[in-house]
Amino acid sequence: MDALYSSPQFRPSLPPKLVDIPEFEHDAFKAVRQGSFDLLEKFLNDGFDINTKHEEILGDQIYCIKWFVRPIRLKKYSLLHMATIHADKEMLEYLISKGADVNQMDQNGFTPVSVAAAIHRPDIVDCLIQAGADLNAQSISGRTPLIQAITTQDAPIVTMLLAAGADPNLEDMKGTTPLNTAMMIVETKNVDILQALLDGGCDIEKENKMGATALMTAVGLGKHEAARVLLDAGANVNKVDANGKSVFQFAIGPKMGTMLINRGAYFDFVDKNGYRALDWAAHVGHVTMLRLLLGMDCKRPSLDIMRVPRVIQVMDSIPIFSTWIKQELGQPRNLKRICRGAIRDLLGPSGLTQVDKLPIPRLMKDFLLGMKFDLSFEGISMDRLHITAGGEGLQFMAMGGNRPMPSSMFHVPPVVNEAAQVQ
Repeated sequence: MDALYSSPQFRPSLPPKLVDIPEFEHDAFKAVRQGSFDLLEKFLNDGFDINTKHEEILGDQIYCIKWFVRPIRLKKYSLLHMATIHADKEMLEYLISKGADVNQMDQNGFTPVSVAAAIHRPDIVDCLIQAGADLNAQSISGRTPLIQAITTQDAPIVTMLLAAGADPNLEDMKGTTPLNTAMMIVETKNVDILQALLDGGCDIEKENKMGATALMTAVGLGKHEAARVLLDAGANVNKVDANGKSVFQFAIGPKMGTMLINRGAYFDFVDKNGYRALDWAAHVGHVTMLRLLLGMDCKRPSLDIMRVPRVIQVMDSIPIFSTWIKQELGQPRNLKRICRGAIRDLLGPSGLTQVDKLPIPRLMKDFLLGMKFDLSFEGISMDRLHITAGGEGLQFMAMGGNRPMPSSMFHVPPVVNEAAQVQ
């Protein structure tokens, strides 16, 4: 064939700065990108195989679109891949009618529907579905079209794929499920994708390789609305991961912690390293978490909290906190609070989630679940407290804003062990 490789009259339809196209490429690929049916048909009539894949010549560069969060990189791609990205529905249907393999993969295992899901082309996704595309085809990293659509936060395509039979529980090579992917990608207020997965039958308790659930991910990332939706859908608020860490132990702030307690979270779980949520709050000097946990009558540990270095630092910086914690730990609690701690411990993780079913007054239920718990110190809110006490370093201790996101793999730093032995 005469027109075997690139010729000057062809130009990419996308701005050159946004796309890298191999220099040595059969003109059939360019015909697809330009929507030239006549030229494409000429190549096919001359014997060009419609399922031919682009082959690198002289170390030719990989095809790449660069304006997405995850750049689209294709190697050994087909005409249908190019139509999926550049052409309209008519070109796609033409290629399929001529025998193009709708499930042909590039070298990285991406099918046309996976690419279309990643670049916000619902009309093309629908066309490929109608043509029999495998919606559960996985790339070499295990990414499915559904995971691609979730990653780019395309709720309509997620809904379309689920309705057409995409598996909502098919995980990637790292063991990350579509639901956990949504927790890591979806913005706090955008829960359409999360709701679509729940409506599509995803397993809400499916764990990753570290035993973490989607709720743990949402809690650890501080995504309150996502956590609320999961809890409303029945997510287990007292699940523990492979390291013995409970859902509550992933909470990085009092707002999330309070919501979990309101839903029946048990905060006295001991992880495999022997530590509770209170140990972590003391270690980082997290004022409001200490206020929440001690005020809600958690178990008092053998750890002498007031000797932990960060707690000492906070006490020196915030006199009102120093006064409160000395009173809280140095004076007997009233009978009502002692009873709350005892009842919560007696009910345990499973019983706390059933408090609303107990034949007791609403006021007592609310008291057990901390529904009206006040995190202020003598009427001074933490927002005001950290401003008057001054300093960005104090903001870390008082608000927890810079604490690293918990994962299923981190351990309590040695300072907690050292503090535990100062007695």
